[in-house]
Amino acid sequence: MNAVNTLTACTANVQVSSDDFATCVNFSAAPTSSNGKAFVYTPTSAFTAAANYKVKVKTAAKSSSGKALANEYVSAAGFGAQAQLLITEVGMCRYTNRSCWFEIHNKSSQCSVNLADYKIRATYVDSVSGASNTATETFDLPELSLAGGAYLVIRGNATNGGEYINGPGQIYILKQVLDGVTRLPWRNETGVIEITK
Repeated sequence: MNAVNTLTACTANVQVSSDDFATCVNFSAAPTSSNGKAFVYTPTSAFTAAANYKVKVKTAAKSSSGKALANEYVSAAGFGAQAQLLITEVGMCRYTNRSCWFEIHNKSSQCSVNLADYKIRATYVDSVSGASNTATETFDLPELSLAGGAYLVIRGNATNGGEYINGPGQIYILKQVLDGVTRLPWRNETGVIEITK
């Protein structure tokens, strides 16, 4: 029941692929089994949340008694990996010209997530008037892969200290609206924030 491929080539007896077996997910070692019927495979890297994976079992795969499959098996429907993106910490802003922050965490250990598939809905501050608002705005997130188990700090891109630049473990967001006005996610003790699709 070998599932260790040569790099991403589909060479193993048991294969998992999201692109019709042009490339395959690699697994760290031979599977484990407590009963010889169900097998547990551990991938060497995280699954992608938006992908649909199929399983192929080749006729070279044999049971513990040495019996081979009569025909190659390919799953019809496939399966998807599911990320678990959570807001884990939220910083409060006292002043409207400061960069409020919050931390997100991909709780899934085996699934990376593209942040561009998600949005942030939050109360906001107007960059021109400095007025905070109890209404909410939707903010896009950038094209960025967050690995399984990883954390990331997201801040509003306030310009009180110059333009902020994204870096390891931290990104900045804002929303451009009419007439050069930008909105930044902002909250004090009454603000709200949530992750949406």
